Amino acid sequence: NRCCREHLNQTAKLAIQNRLLVESKRRLIYTSKTIDNIATDLGFKDPAYFSRFFKKLTGYPPGVFRRSTQ
Repeated sequence: NRCCREHLNQTAKLAIQNRLLVESKRRLIYTSKTIDNIATDLGFKDPAYFSRFFKKLTGYPPGVFRRSTQ
């Protein structure tokens, strides 16, 4: 955590969440996989938790985000 704060100016948890968010957005935009499949691929055991995680960080549910980028 100390190294992340020194080099990234953020906690390790926040760095991981940001990376997951970037990958989530990329997959929502560039693949036709279902949200459930994307959640599973990214290591979320519960698709509902993935949706809450995504909405908490972006303000939009994954489905709304996907539709807005098409």
